[in-house]
Amino acid sequence: MNEAVQLAAELPMLIRGLYHERWRPSIVPIKIRHREEFLDLIRRDFQRNPDVDTEKIVRTVVASGELEDILSLLPKEIREIFEESGGTSA
Repeated sequence: MNEAVQLAAELPMLIRGLYHERWRPSIVPIKIRHREEFLDLIRRDFQRNPDVDTEKIVRTVVASGELEDILSLLPKEIREIFEESGGTSA
């Protein structure tokens, strides 16, 4: 829960609003373990623009300092999204 709050603090204001609007602490954590399952969750928020590069959005909105903390909590398949972009040394 603490990492979720810290992540929100790092997001740009518009994305932070979307993040908080859909966040329901009573139903977290959501058990997502696979890359496509994670990306599908993000795609649902951008369904009005189906041409958006979901992986690019995920990599772009997280500040690098917070990224290291978040990556240590993620399953390997999801962590690889960031590692493939060269965005971290994890």
